[in-house]
Amino acid sequence: MLTMNKMINTPQTKEATPAMGGLFGASLIPVTAVPLSGMKYDFDISEIGHSEDFQQLLQVLRFAQEEDEIHLHINSPGGSLFTAVQICTAIAGSNAKRVSAHAEGLVASAATLIFLGCNQWNISPLASFMFHTSSSVEIGKMPDMLKSIKAHEAHLNVVCGTLYRDFLTEDEIDLIINKNDDMWLTAAEATERLEHMIEVQSDRANDENKKIKKVMSIVEDALSSIDEETLLQTEDEEAEYIELPTVSMDMTKAEIITIYENLCNELSRIAPDFVPTHVSKHMTKKAIIQVFDDLIAELIEADGYELLSLDEEGE
Repeated sequence: MLTMNKMINTPQTKEATPAMGGLFGASLIPVTAVPLSGMKYDFDISEIGHSEDFQQLLQVLRFAQEEDEIHLHINSPGGSLFTAVQICTAIAGSNAKRVSAHAEGLVASAATLIFLGCNQWNISPLASFMFHTSSSVEIGKMPDMLKSIKAHEAHLNVVCGTLYRDFLTEDEIDLIINKNDDMWLTAAEATERLEHMIEVQSDRANDENKKIKKVMSIVEDALSSIDEETLLQTEDEEAEYIELPTVSMDMTKAEIITIYENLCNELSRIAPDFVPTHVSKHMTKKAIIQVFDDLIAELIEADGYELLSLDEEGE
């Protein structure tokens, strides 16, 4: 076997096998748990038909745990593009420790998408690969069919450009998808391309990590250059000031209550936990002024408030 990434052997498990009469059954096939090593699942992929035939595989991919292993044994002429895309999407989003593709016969058409969508590969020296553009049947009014074909062409270029990246060159993808130029690869040729793809993707990941570290270093340097005095100055500039009004016995009871309530509303806006003392028109004017004066005195002595009285502002 030609293995790209060295397979890690796990303790013996009871492997899942496809049910008779279909590639995957409607319910999950039970497997034996491996202590501290997760679960191991094996699926054979032949003709890629409707997505309902792959519900078990999709469920295993979606609900896999970090220590689980999923192995796809591929001998397939291809099939539905959209089913293959759905499987690739589930592979990309899976939490499994690894999703391994095993090329054991023919890996053709849509099956190549699933193979390259995995994150570990094992190629039999007897395997063969075939890449080609898609086939479809269109029915309907000519303008609608032309619109559908254009949309399908654009979608196919996105899918293949994503999954074939670094395995095939951009020119090869264009020839295969848009110019109907089939490509066949032997196991040795596919192995060589996989080795190149792994190397390129590893270099790209290292470059991205270097960029992230560089950005973080710049941010840390910028933060360390801001001294405490600058931070205090910034906080001071952002502080809110409350103008403290005054009241007197010359005012009416209603005017005093209105001034008091406006001050309380402003305090509540700045400090949501502020609870004012209730006043009412049934209280004497002197009692209301006393409540007002007590609040002013409390605010002047309180920490966390920046206050500016009208009298001080006018001096």
